[in-house]
Amino acid sequence: MAWVGLVIMVASAVMQKQNQDKAAKAEQEAAEAQANSLDRMAKQGDQIAGQRRATAQRGAFAQREKKKLIESRALSVGAASGANVSDPGFVNLVSDIDAEGEYRALSVLFEGEQEARSLEDQSALRRFEADRRAAPGSSAGI
Repeated sequence: MAWVGLVIMVASAVMQKQNQDKAAKAEQEAAEAQANSLDRMAKQGDQIAGQRRATAQRGAFAQREKKKLIESRALSVGAASGANVSDPGFVNLVSDIDAEGEYRALSVLFEGEQEARSLEDQSALRRFEADRRAAPGSSAGI
């Protein structure tokens, strides 16, 4: 009868080890799935960052075109009114228009770049988390 108890104890230990192995495998698969998800999110963040930069560049181009139109209009109105377009006051006005237009264009570029960098920083953090989760034997509890 003692051997029956021994067999039960060995069988119980084997089953416990199998259950632990299954749990460890499931945990690793879950970590890999989370890592893959984080990696996809990082790639998407990088793509959105690039799109944000492109949008900012188009916005800056539009601001510069607008500036050219306003300068042209100012010159046309000045010339039509008989003003001397080389007058220092008129030159200063056109110069102010130019400076304001360039400021607006650069502001659009700056805002787009800031947003893109923020998205890239988030992507880098997601990649770091993904690498930690995907590492064998990792129990990244983030």
